[in-house]
Formats: sequence, C-alpha cells, structure tokens
Amino acid sequence: MPSATQRRSTRRPSPSGPHGLRVGGAILAVLVLIISTIVLTGYARARNVPESSGGASQPTVTRISSLGLNVPTVPILEQDAVLDPPSNPKEAGWWANGAMPGARQGSAVITAHKIHGGGGAFDDLEKLKRGALITVDTQRGVQNYEVVSVNHYDREQFAEKSADLFSTDGEPRLVLITCRDWNGKDWEGNTVVIARPGSR
Repeated sequence: MPSATQRRSTRRPSPSGPHGLRVGGAILAVLVLIISTIVLTGYARARNVPESSGGASQPTVTRISSLGLNVPTVPILEQDAVLDPPSNPKEAGWWANGAMPGARQGSAVITAHKIHGGGGAFDDLEKLKRGALITVDTQRGVQNYEVVSVNHYDREQFAEKSADLFSTDGEPRLVLITCRDWNGKDWEGNTVVIARPGSR
C-alpha cells in the first residue's frame, strides 16, 4: 500500500514502459498460478474419500457424519419381491442377496425406515448432499463412499428403476433407500442415495 508521504529512495526507479508491465504481469501470473494450485489441491484432498480396508464383507454399522447418523445394520431378505427394512426403526437393513460393501461390482443396498413423526434411522436421508461421506463398518474393516446423487422417485418411477438399483453387476456402489412423501396414510415414493467408493 503506498505511503501518504512519498519517501526518497536511492534505488533505481522501476521501468515504466511496456517491458516493465510485462515483467510485473509475469510475476502476477506466477503468483496466481501458485495460489490456484494450493487452493485446488486442498479442495481435491478435502473431497477424497478416506481409504477403505478389509475387502468385501457383511456390514454391521452405517455411519453418515454430516447427518449425525450411526445405525446398526443387519442382513435382510426380500419377501414376495418386496424388501422391507428391519422392524426396529433404529436399525438399517442390508440386502443380503446383493453385493457386499467393498465388492468389486454391483449394488450394496441398505434400507431403513423414515417415520413421519420422527424416530426412523433414515429420517434425514433426503438432506444428504453430493460429496458427503458415508462409512460402512463391516465384519472385516471399513468401506467408505462418496455421495454422487440424491434422487426422489414416486412409486412408478422407483419400480422402473428397481432392476438397475438392485443390480449385482456393473460398477461397485452403495445404494441407500428410504420412503418419502407421507400422505397421511402411506408413503408415495422413495429417496434413493447413490454413492461410489474411493480412496486417498
């Protein structure tokens, strides 16, 4: 910042012609590049998913720190082509006929109740943001995932997408499912969160 009172200097004055501007511009460009690199590197590190461990295994706990969620997770099976969450609203259910968390392909599906009056394990699932971290503790270690989408479907849309959501083929991913849109008697749709694995 220039001083209010100009001081005398024994230094040679800086060039004021085009050459001086080019030098100043080059220095500024280097500084901008350095600062940008630091900022972008820090941003990339912040978005990295922590390293997973243990390989594919049955889940025991589902944790989402951004929602303050820490939920016991138990295996469940579909009945008459319907996959119901555990009867205990404080528990999540892992679809045991699907992929395990940490598997190299397929959907690891975890579902839990949303209760319109509160008290369900996945009450706040729709508040998840893209980039949020989901951690699944397993019998062999920890599997970490980054949220890539939060989707809301009515019953018809969910039925159309169910084959893909429950697929045991394709890229590995974590799929979290709960109900939404309480009409006073029943739920009219579902919230579906898709998350991808990653590591530092």
